[in-house]
Amino acid sequence: MVSLQHSIIAGLFAFFCVAVVVFSQVGNWNTVEFQSSGDSNSGDLINRESYFSKVNYFKFRKGIPFLHLQAFELNISTLTKKTIFLNPKGMVFTNKGVPINYQGQQGIFFKNKEELFLEKEVTVKMKNSTIASDKMVYKFSSDQIISTGGVESSSRSERTGDVIQILSDKAIFWPKSSKSKYLGNVQGEVKRGKVYEENVSFTSDRL
Repeated sequence: MVSLQHSIIAGLFAFFCVAVVVFSQVGNWNTVEFQSSGDSNSGDLINRESYFSKVNYFKFRKGIPFLHLQAFELNISTLTKKTIFLNPKGMVFTNKGVPINYQGQQGIFFKNKEELFLEKEVTVKMKNSTIASDKMVYKFSSDQIISTGGVESSSRSERTGDVIQILSDKAIFWPKSSKSKYLGNVQGEVKRGKVYEENVSFTSDRL
C-alpha cells in the first residue's frame, strides 16, 4: 500500500514538472512571437518570468509588426510588463511605416508605455541619418527619439549633398517630420557637397 502511494506521488510530481516546462515553452504572449535557437526556462510562476537566449523577437500592433529585436539574452515579465535584453539589434517602425535600425549593449521594452530604452554604445540609423549616444529612448506613440550622453549625429541632405555633423549632450528627433532639436554644448559642421562652397562650423547651447 505504501509502495502504491509513493508511486502515485511520484507520478503526480513528474506530471507537474512536465507541465511547467510546457508552459515555459508555449506561454501566453498574445501579440508577441518568438524564434529561439537557445535554451529557455521559466522563472517564478507567480511573476511569470521567462528567459530565452539567442532570440528573434517580434511585436505586432493590429497584425502589423512595429518592433523587431535580435538579442543574446531576453527576459520577459508579465508582472512588470518589461522585456529586458542584452546585445539588442533590430528595427522599429514609425506610425507611417518608416524603418529605424538600432543596436546597443542592453535595453528594456516597456509594454505599458510602448517605449524602447537602449544604453551603452547605442547606434540608430534612419534613411539619411546616423545617431550615436550613450542612451536612447524611442516613444512609439509620438514617433520620438530621445538620445542622451555624448550624442553624435550625422545626416546627409538629398537635395544638396551637404553632410551635417553635430555633437551635443542631448538630442530629440522626430523621424516622421524630419525635425530635430539639440541641447547642451552643441558643436557642429556643415560639409558642403560642392567643392567650391566653404564648410560652415557652429557652436550653440540649443539648436
